[in-house]
Amino acid sequence: MNRVYRLVWRQAGRQWVPVAENASGVGGRSGRAVAVCVRGVLCAALTAGSMCLGSLAYAGPTGGQITAGNGSITQTGNTTNIRQTSGNLAINWQSFNVAVDQIVNFFQPSATSIAINRILGNSASQIFGHLNSNGQVWLINPNGILFGAGAQVNVGGLIASTFDVNNAALPSSVRSFSGTGTGSIVNEGTINASNGGYVAFTGNRVVNQGVITARLGTVALGAGSAETLTFSGRELIHLKVDQSTLNNLAANKQVIMADGGQVIMTAGAENSLLASVVNNSGIVQAHGVENHDGTITLLAGMRAGQVDVSGTLDATAPPGESGGSIETSGGEVAVSRNARVIAGPGGAWRIDPVNLTIDAAAATAIDNSLNTGTSVTEQTTATTASGSGVQAPGTGNIDVNAALNWTNAAATLTLSAYNAINVNAPVTGAGKVVMQATNGSVTIASGASIAGTAGVTLGTGLNFINLAGAGAITVGGGSRWLVYSTNPTQDTTGGLSPGFIQYAAAYGATPSQLTGNALLYSVAPTVTVAALAGTVSKIYDGTTTATLTAANSNYTASGLINGDSLVSMTGAYTSDNVGTGIKVTSASGASKLNVATAGGVPVYGYALAGSISANIGTITPAT
Repeated sequence: MNRVYRLVWRQAGRQWVPVAENASGVGGRSGRAVAVCVRGVLCAALTAGSMCLGSLAYAGPTGGQITAGNGSITQTGNTTNIRQTSGNLAINWQSFNVAVDQIVNFFQPSATSIAINRILGNSASQIFGHLNSNGQVWLINPNGILFGAGAQVNVGGLIASTFDVNNAALPSSVRSFSGTGTGSIVNEGTINASNGGYVAFTGNRVVNQGVITARLGTVALGAGSAETLTFSGRELIHLKVDQSTLNNLAANKQVIMADGGQVIMTAGAENSLLASVVNNSGIVQAHGVENHDGTITLLAGMRAGQVDVSGTLDATAPPGESGGSIETSGGEVAVSRNARVIAGPGGAWRIDPVNLTIDAAAATAIDNSLNTGTSVTEQTTATTASGSGVQAPGTGNIDVNAALNWTNAAATLTLSAYNAINVNAPVTGAGKVVMQATNGSVTIASGASIAGTAGVTLGTGLNFINLAGAGAITVGGGSRWLVYSTNPTQDTTGGLSPGFIQYAAAYGATPSQLTGNALLYSVAPTVTVAALAGTVSKIYDGTTTATLTAANSNYTASGLINGDSLVSMTGAYTSDNVGTGIKVTSASGASKLNVATAGGVPVYGYALAGSISANIGTITPAT
């Protein structure tokens, strides 16, 4: 029987907690009992009981010293302010604690700014008060970090880790965390990341017993001894456990919400023989919003890992939209009879998909077939894989780890992945290249490339990530490349130069232009035109055609995305006669809009929300 949860406010714990649907709405004495019980369970899980103190009777963060970057630290009363003036900042602290009545503010140049805080003392950090930032704050304490009941954290992005990272890795999109820290990362409070931001816990044991939210972003709980985090700008794209220790644990016992984004809970390296557990007994929610599907992944080691689901996994979407994707994979997967796993219409729940890796031996076999003119298809599904390569339990990815090269133009290479496609080596062919990642991203790694003389078509159900630069995709004369994705604001195009961009174009949709390379997106934005102004003038030509332009400030427009601008539009005068103060009506259809990117690339596919009129027209006599 499915269990239905709702959130209620527990005054004693000063936090939202999931309860059965027939529970009372406000916590009184029962709320106190819950808080005490949770702390008891928590303390049993923490290393050496170092975080199980009854109260905080000390000042806020102490001993702060800036070791890299520029900024200042000031403390007045119960408030600590860190003002960062460089893009990245590193601070060593002797301790980093925040009592109930204390506030720590990070004022950073932008949302892409990072402040790394290394805590060098011998005690775990305890945060019961407020922690605020407009950028990204990383807290690194090998002894552990507790966000206590009542803690309020509002950030652009947050990493709480018992492992360290090299400052030199910050310019890279791939950042590795490792170390010997044995503490735990535990949340009992409320942590909120801004839209598109992230919250990531990394350590041997990471537990959420509070509320974590990251709308349109990522919440990641990673348990291991070495982990890799992949970013695209300020967005956390992926977290992978590289090495394990015994009994790594990633657990959610309360609420994690990443609507329009993704939740990743992973413990133990993929092929480790050491036991690891991913446990969800609370609520994990990644609803679809604004045409962004939600994704939930619970992944334990494939040889000795266990995934336990007794709570709720919810990746549903609003009516009329397709649901998201849920994956539960590990050496063992246990789903209790009371668990609730729902992805909605069009959504999918996959258990133990298979990865397909194209290594050197497989690449040779594929090249040989392609060179005879035989087209080759490599495929993964929710449960199986087919084609040349090494199969292993995974997420349904296809990984190209060895170069592919063929010279027969009649042969097409097709990669069809249930999840993601990772191109880690060059793919070069005289024929066509087709790659579709149904539920994941297509990633072209640095040093890799895709070259198809007869054309290249890529499709992704999540994001397109190009880390290989402007020359990542090439085609022969008379051919073109097409990249189908979901939303340009989520992608990393890496300097690719399309001939045009098109919206409202799902994978396989016919491009609006017959020639030219293109980036096509399924997102379907709508332009609204308002406030006609200035003067729309022309010399008499016997027609009612009116040209309105942004350069003449003839209108204001909203609904444009990704920095696009409405350069001009074709409207109409009510009369073709010479005169002034003639009524002019804005464009009557989307085909009459001239939209371009900031770089001048034409953009098609916008919808138009109606038209408006104003007496701003002038037609002068012809000479």
